[in-house]
Amino acid sequence: MVLALSLAALVAGCVQDAAPLPTYDRRVELAKSGIGTVVKVVSSGVASTVYFKMSLNPDCTSRGDYTLQITTAPKHGAVSMVRSSEYPDFRPDNTRSACNKNKAPSNSILYTSQPGYTGEDRFQVDFISPDGNLYRTAFFITVR
Repeated sequence: MVLALSLAALVAGCVQDAAPLPTYDRRVELAKSGIGTVVKVVSSGVASTVYFKMSLNPDCTSRGDYTLQITTAPKHGAVSMVRSSEYPDFRPDNTRSACNKNKAPSNSILYTSQPGYTGEDRFQVDFISPDGNLYRTAFFITVR
């Protein structure tokens, strides 16, 4: 069952307007500074999974949910997080690579543009893992 989580309380008072999409060189700078980047193409007005995070133990059981905080809101759409099940993609040398055979509990990020909007959008999210690690990620979305 997919359960939508309300983010209004998390983003109150900490949301900034979205800036224009940076160039490829700027995205490289972000990555070098420790900010992950995700680039996606989505259909206008359709809720699309643009990312997912999961934290698994070596026996493939969940370590818990990530906490999400939107630090820069999209200018032309909305972002939400849902609980879902996805296939992990651990590298073969990872002790959890056996988990790749089955779907596992995850937290998926959905982006939905305003109806009829086409163009570029961006947002930034802080993910906090079950053990307290912070992962800051910038999303660059092309809406068609």
